[in-house]
Amino acid sequence: MMKLPGLVVLLSALLSSVVFSSEVEVINAGVGGNSSANLLPRVHEDVIAKHPDLVILMVGTNDALNSQKLTAPEVFAANLEKLVTEMTGSGSEVILMTIPPCVPDYLFERHSRSAYGDVSPGERIRRVNDIIREIAVSNGLRMVDLHALVQSHGGASTEADCLIRNEANSGRKDGVHPTEAGYRIVAEAIYEVLTEEGQSYEGQRIVCFGDSITYGAGMKKAGTAEPDATTYPGRLALLLNP
Repeated sequence: MMKLPGLVVLLSALLSSVVFSSEVEVINAGVGGNSSANLLPRVHEDVIAKHPDLVILMVGTNDALNSQKLTAPEVFAANLEKLVTEMTGSGSEVILMTIPPCVPDYLFERHSRSAYGDVSPGERIRRVNDIIREIAVSNGLRMVDLHALVQSHGGASTEADCLIRNEANSGRKDGVHPTEAGYRIVAEAIYEVLTEEGQSYEGQRIVCFGDSITYGAGMKKAGTAEPDATTYPGRLALLLNP
């Protein structure tokens, strides 16, 4: 039998080889062009298999605005409900996000007006956001209202101070994706929701799951949550790991 001093030395050696980290791990699992239907087949590999404590889910922009992926409201609702069920059923907390407003004139330069029929892009966004809010309430989930946040900063416009990319602030007729300042404000809004009740995510893993807005289209280190990334997951990681 090992004597007590020897056992203490052994335990000390083992403990010294273990790294205890209090850092919050943030993973960017955004993929450009994804609709709710595209998230379903990758939810297991990109989210559940990573065993996150929290998932921040933002989807619906392509369902509402991408002429190649327009989704009927009832189908979007079913897809979103299934995603939520899969993730909460695996033990993860889920936070939903509404989708931002857009600049229709820019959208119509990339997509035919006829694709939207008699339902305007603005109305399609409203329908998607109503579903997101309803599912958040029915499942008892917290939510970040990105649409309201952008509206409170002047909405989607062609002005230079708009949080959505346009010719005046980025030289691009985008009208859908946030600017660098927009991504920073998104991260700050999420951080406020995460910490509003003094909750700590120390040592936990957070997966940001969604489309090109989560990916960080047009941003530095897009697709990552690295410290110098200007994506919202990157900004969030900085806030959570000061």
